[in-house]
Amino acid sequence: MSDTLFKPAPPPPPHADWRRRPAAPRRTTTQLERVLHVMADGVERTLSGIQARIRADFDKIDSEAAISARLRELRSRGLTVDRRRARPSSNRWFYRVTGKGLD
Repeated sequence: MSDTLFKPAPPPPPHADWRRRPAAPRRTTTQLERVLHVMADGVERTLSGIQARIRADFDKIDSEAAISARLRELRSRGLTVDRRRARPSSNRWFYRVTGKGLD
């Protein structure tokens, strides 16, 4: 038998944005920590955008309802969670987290 049949596959290429994205903490295990990590850069995102970043950074799937609840929890912990409609008659919202303790 040839050894070439049993060589391990090469590692996958790194994510396209790996140089621009801050490294995720190794043990970010709670939804709140994941949402805070994604939103700490102060960029406006929709719930689906937050969900996509969590999936890319942590390989976890958090529902939009759960993310919305964590944003409310961040607000109750003293951070400012801004939100605005994409258009006046739209149901799509953009969220941004600001406040002390994000740096």
